[in-house]
Amino acid sequence: MAQGREPLSRRELAQFILELDATITAWRQATYATYATYSPRSPDAPAALSIRPSGIELGVLTSLAQTYGRAIGRCCISRT
Repeated sequence: MAQGREPLSRRELAQFILELDATITAWRQATYATYATYSPRSPDAPAALSIRPSGIELGVLTSLAQTYGRAIGRCCISRT
């Protein structure tokens, strides 16, 4: 198997997804706070996006983590 592509255990996968969930939520909260501060709300404005990742987003992240294993963790988690 290529370097960095070792599969994650179920525990590691669950922890990785929880860390991604927290990272996405924090990023969206910061984005929403900035938007709410600097953009006046108008009747035409689109509805705010959910701050928490959806089930579909978490499913995609889980599939990517299962496919790429530790390589995706080194790439993404090290930047947070």
